[in-house]
Amino acid sequence: MRVTAFHMANKVEEAARSYFLNSFVFSSRKIDVERTSDFRNNIASIQFYLRDGDERVPMGGIEFITIAEQSGKIAIQWKSSVLPANVSQQAFLILSSNQEHYDQYSKLAEVLKKDWEKDVNSYLPKNEEAPQQVQEAPKTVEDEYASLSPEEIEAITGVRPGSDTPESAVSKEGGQEDSVDEEEIRRMMGMRDQADAPSVPGPVVRETPSVAKKDDSVSDEMSAEEIWRQINGG
Repeated sequence: MRVTAFHMANKVEEAARSYFLNSFVFSSRKIDVERTSDFRNNIASIQFYLRDGDERVPMGGIEFITIAEQSGKIAIQWKSSVLPANVSQQAFLILSSNQEHYDQYSKLAEVLKKDWEKDVNSYLPKNEEAPQQVQEAPKTVEDEYASLSPEEIEAITGVRPGSDTPESAVSKEGGQEDSVDEEEIRRMMGMRDQADAPSVPGPVVRETPSVAKKDDSVSDEMSAEEIWRQINGG
């Protein structure tokens, strides 16, 4: 192998793609790469584009220019440009031309990574459809009841869960308590009806004087009149 500007561009692209695969922002995004090579001038570049629906958002890239090469050494100038922040950097490298330089490939990809992450909001989805929300199954009455606190249940039903009051008691003998309660209610209602009923006077019994008593009364009155007449000479 031989290190050249074209070789450097390919290796930095590989390192950048590895970053995209492990990035929280870019792992689920579509990234396009365009490569440009000018063999006559020993220039190679890579440009990255983020797919956002039908739009391609420019992310910038990096360019390599071979300055000189001799005695197994190569001098390369690199220039990075990150969009849309429009941040640029450049530097020179002198490397052995007959061996790989993985640490340098990673460092150059890191230069791009840091500038991308400084302006990460520029790469968030704008035209892509938001993921559909998972529709929850409608809750049943049991689900609604289970989601309530004991205080809420008591406020709604008047019965606190776990209470031993007759209203919340559960029959253990096949509904016997229900029938007893029903009888008690009927009995209490009957007593209340009697207590609340207005007092109605009973029939008035008028004693009719017997014929014998009437005759006695008349007899007594005639006797008095006769006596009176006798006294007054009449």
